[in-house]
Amino acid sequence: KKREIDFLLTNPAHYIIHEKELNLFRLATVIYSKKDYDISSFGGVIVALKENNNINTIHDLVNKKIAAVKKGSLGGYQSQIKEIRDNNLPLPNKDNVIFTDMPHRNTLDLLLNKKVDVAFLRSSVLENLKEKNEIDINKFKVINQKYKEYPFYVSTKLYPEWPFSALSNINNELKKDVAEALFSIKQTNYAAIKGKYKGWYIPLDYNVVTELLRELRLPPFDKVSNFTIEDIFKKYIEFFIV
Repeated sequence: KKREIDFLLTNPAHYIIHEKELNLFRLATVIYSKKDYDISSFGGVIVALKENNNINTIHDLVNKKIAAVKKGSLGGYQSQIKEIRDNNLPLPNKDNVIFTDMPHRNTLDLLLNKKVDVAFLRSSVLENLKEKNEIDINKFKVINQKYKEYPFYVSTKLYPEWPFSALSNINNELKKDVAEALFSIKQTNYAAIKGKYKGWYIPLDYNVVTELLRELRLPPFDKVSNFTIEDIFKKYIEFFIV
């Protein structure tokens, strides 16, 4: 807001919060690679202990204790809540959710210690922890698994990956130059290796993120607008005219 930066790389939900207010302009969407699969989207994962026979479907989550990193995490909380809502289930009350803050591993620790019934994670977290030998993935089961062709476990809809955007004070020529530079980065480039990504793609459509935030009344759609008698009259004027 103070215009102390010129470009912004952030998670999709955070981008939507500031898109209109700061007049952000999307330049590119980051792409990852896994098992020869280009990944430009991600989702959330719902995990329970395999030994827990009481939780097998998303309908079993009602009144269960949940661990999540934070309320503002699209992959670690919001996408799972949207999935629960889409299944016409009651949303968890605040007393049933423990926010651990990052990293996502914190939610698994609470689950392993049986302080909660399920853990919410961003897709790819389970697999990455397994590759580092930090967890025994056989202790967990994924609830509501979707998209068998997707290279990671996922329990929710998929949402576009992180966008790279320019603030409104950047001129069009510089935007163009930066976008071309991003698109030219190959997987073998130092920047891609250091950043652990494959490259960049033309910016994706983030309306699906906007719809999620709007439906769940999360920022920037959490403020209830004033609705006056005049508004009612304008909306339903045909019913007043006889």
